[in-house]
Amino acid sequence: MSAAAADEHVLEQTEFTGEISINGEPAPITFHVSVPSDCRVRINADDVNAHAYLLAVRNQGRSGESQSEFFLSGTSVDGKAISSEHVFVCGHGHNDSRRWIDLGAHACKITLPLERCVERPVLRRWFRSFRSFSNPVVQTGFGRLRVWGEAGEVAADDVSGGVALEAPSGDPSAGWRHKAEDFLTHMHQGLALAHGGRLQMPRLDYLHLLRAEISFFDGAGFTPEFPVQYHLNHGPFIEALVDRYDEKGSLPDILWTALGWMQTDTTFDETRFLSSMTALEAIIESQLPERRGTIIPRTDFRPLRKRLQILIEHDETVPGWAKEIFLGNVAGLNKKVFAQKICALFDHYAIARTDFEGDVILELVKLRNDIVHRGYAKSCSDLWPSIILVRELITRILLKEIGFAGRYCCYVGGLHDRDFPGEIAG
Repeated sequence: MSAAAADEHVLEQTEFTGEISINGEPAPITFHVSVPSDCRVRINADDVNAHAYLLAVRNQGRSGESQSEFFLSGTSVDGKAISSEHVFVCGHGHNDSRRWIDLGAHACKITLPLERCVERPVLRRWFRSFRSFSNPVVQTGFGRLRVWGEAGEVAADDVSGGVALEAPSGDPSAGWRHKAEDFLTHMHQGLALAHGGRLQMPRLDYLHLLRAEISFFDGAGFTPEFPVQYHLNHGPFIEALVDRYDEKGSLPDILWTALGWMQTDTTFDETRFLSSMTALEAIIESQLPERRGTIIPRTDFRPLRKRLQILIEHDETVPGWAKEIFLGNVAGLNKKVFAQKICALFDHYAIARTDFEGDVILELVKLRNDIVHRGYAKSCSDLWPSIILVRELITRILLKEIGFAGRYCCYVGGLHDRDFPGEIAG
C-alpha cells in the first residue's frame, strides 16, 4: 500500500444482511462491516433481534475456556458478500431500546464487484512491515510476478508491500490458482528471509473478470532483524527464488520451519539464541544424512563397548537399577555429538567455514547447554556475537538451498512497473 493510500479504507462501512450461527443454530442478523487501511476487519451489529443476541451471549465462552467461533455470512444491496467461519464475540450490551454485538474475525472473505474487468486472473499477497523498491517484473511459469514495498521507514504493523502474480492468459490451465498459491507461499517465505523477520499477511486478493475475492487474516506485524538482502536491491534475490522454484520446487518445509525458529519475535537474547540453535537441530535431524553417524567406526567401537558392559555388569558396588541406566548409556557413547553434527553441515551444503574456525562451534554448544540446563549464560554476558554466528550459519544454508549464494547483487534487463496493469501493481 503506497504512502498516498495510507489513510484510505479498503472497505467503507457497509451494511450486510445475513445470518450468524453456531453448533447448527442460526439466527438472522443485520450488521455493518468496514476495513480501514490497516486491513483489520471491524464488524458490529448495532440493533439485533433477541434471538441473535441470546445466541451470541450464550456462546461467548467463559474465562479460561477456548473462544467459541461463529459462522457469519451476509450480502449488501450493492452486490458485496462476506463470509467467515472464524467469528467471535468481542462485546455486547443492551438498553431499553436496542441490543448490540461487537464481533471480531480471525479470518474472513469479502467478495466485491469490480468496476473494470480484469481479464487475466491476479493473485496478490499483502505484507506488514515489508520494505522494498522498484523491482523488475519477473516472467515465471505461472505468469508475471511483481514484488513491491515502501522504500522508506515503516512501522512493524504497517501494511507496506506484497507480492503479486498475474496469470499468463485469461483462461489459465486447470489448477492455476492452487499452483499459484503454492508458488506465492514460496516467495512469501523467501522474502521473509531477505526481510530479516516474519512477514504477516493481513490480506490476500484474487481478482478476475468483474469480481474480487479479498481474504483478511488477523494478526500483527514483526520487527525485522538482520535483513539478508538490502531492501533497495531485492531484484537478484527475487530472481533466485523464482529460479529455485522452477528448477527444484520450493525448499523442504523443515527449512522454512527452521527460518521461523530463527525469526522468533522476542526481546530476550537467550530466547533468540536458543530458538536459532533449535533451528539448527531441525535442519540436522531432517537434512543431514550422516546425522546418526558414529564417532569411530562401529567395528572399532564394538570390542570397547563389550568391555565396558562387562565392567559394569560385574561391579558389585553399582546397584542393579543403576546398572540398567549405565548399560543403556553405553550403547549411545559412539553417537556423534551435537558439535560434530553442526560441523558436518559445512561439508553437506558446501558452504564456507569462515568465522567458524577453531573452537567456535564447541563454544556455541557449551553456551546452549548452559542456558538450557542452568537458565542463564554462565560464562557470557553478551549473547549477540553468538546469536549472529548461529543465524549466519542458518542463513548460509538457506541461501545455498535457494541458489543465491555467490550471485551478483545487480540486475540486468527485465520488465518494469510500467508494463504491469494497475490490478497487480496494487
